[in-house]
Amino acid sequence: MLLAELNAKGAEFEASIEDAEGSLHSRFLEVYQLEHRVWLQTVGLLAKCYDFKSQFGNGTPNLITSKQTVYFATYVQGVVATKRCIIEGHYAKAAAMLKQDVEIFARVREIQKGCDVEGDNPNVKHLPDGFRMLYGALNNLAHPGNTHLLEEHLESIKLQSDSNVGLSPIPIFNSETAKGMCELHVHLCFQMIREFLIMLARVHGTSDSGLDELVNELNGLRLQIAESLPHSVEPASKPL
Repeated sequence: MLLAELNAKGAEFEASIEDAEGSLHSRFLEVYQLEHRVWLQTVGLLAKCYDFKSQFGNGTPNLITSKQTVYFATYVQGVVATKRCIIEGHYAKAAAMLKQDVEIFARVREIQKGCDVEGDNPNVKHLPDGFRMLYGALNNLAHPGNTHLLEEHLESIKLQSDSNVGLSPIPIFNSETAKGMCELHVHLCFQMIREFLIMLARVHGTSDSGLDELVNELNGLRLQIAESLPHSVEPASKPL
């Protein structure tokens, strides 16, 4: 009887979380239509890079390309999961995922420079300045030891009890946090596309017309990001 009750309670709680996630998802899309559109465009170009790679094969692979490909695949597989955590209000989890994404970006750059060390954590000194600063902020929020930072990204509400006031176990919309994380994810995707195209140019050569088209789309996307998200991290020091 007790197990049946716990099973029902678990299912009820799961449904409550899913209802909240759906509401937050709708609210995010309502408030941040522009940011979401740029986000989709960025992920779309990332997907086109993979289409190109699939269509034209591996080109002339080397050790650098082989290692970078592992990290690109890891990053791309998690793009939708990271987006979902941000949009659906799981900000602490999203911070941990974005932190890992920044580390993947750092490792890709390390591999390109030939200074990656197998088994060691990626060194954030290889990140652009803005990303090094944001990495520290993400690390602080994702770290379970920083109680006050976690609390700042939640909202105090009355729990369903007689007198207790505490933090909600149900995700709650935090507008500024959601917007900031969305913009950071856009720029991370942009930078990963840039690194991906550098890798493709290395293995296919720079004269491929399909690759030229992707580069032109990247530079157009850079302008779109600069116009639509002007107060966030600069996506790149210069076009490809």
